[in-house]
Amino acid sequence: MRAFDDEALPMLACAIIQARMCSQRLPGKALLELSGKPVLAHVIDRLKACKNIDCVAVATSDNPADDEIVSLCSRLSIRCERGSEDDVLQRYISAASAIGADIIVRVTGDNPLTDPDIVDCLVDAMSQDPELQYCCSENSPLGTSCEAVSLATLKHVQEICDSPDHREHVTLFIRERPDLFRVRELRSELGMPDLRLTLDTQDDFQTLSVVFRELYRSGELLPVRDVIDYLRGHEDVVALNKDVSQRRPGNPVL
Repeated sequence: MRAFDDEALPMLACAIIQARMCSQRLPGKALLELSGKPVLAHVIDRLKACKNIDCVAVATSDNPADDEIVSLCSRLSIRCERGSEDDVLQRYISAASAIGADIIVRVTGDNPLTDPDIVDCLVDAMSQDPELQYCCSENSPLGTSCEAVSLATLKHVQEICDSPDHREHVTLFIRERPDLFRVRELRSELGMPDLRLTLDTQDDFQTLSVVFRELYRSGELLPVRDVIDYLRGHEDVVALNKDVSQRRPGNPVL
């Protein structure tokens, strides 16, 4: 992570990971282990390696089931903020406000292959253009990308949106109405956008377990390019979760 200097870096960029234990499709997935380490710990380590991030934090819910996530954060010396289980938008606003973040990189705790280079590109874009409100990256495997948004923009969304979908999915309204915001979409050079490297089902866990068993080395970050190269030569591993349907707002199994 970059060193923070009030004069050189007036905007604080914080990666905030949303994570909870009560997933409908795969309960407890944030703490499932890949190569002996919880999924959430992998996500945290990858964000710590980012050059343009000032801090990393976790935003979980007030549900007692999420005490385990708080405990893990404590062991890893990572700040953890708690809030509404269903109103994730409010959870992000509360966490970012408590931290003092201007730029929020929204990351989900079920993506143990979040790409640090993509994170850095998003923060750089937001930092270089103070009027930019939202930035995302496309053209990379599912589970490797994320999005960046200003705290001020989330507060504006909160004022004008009250639907459950918009509250749960945080940036959904921005993506539905880009005409109302200053947005930018970056294109990753990774490619393979149809490749599924996220963790939402048991089939996903089987795929990631093989990948980490074969490629991960303790104390090192697993490059996404290495994963892509490996899977290009192992169609049997890709087949483990290729038929999983991605959850969509308003239609959870579409």
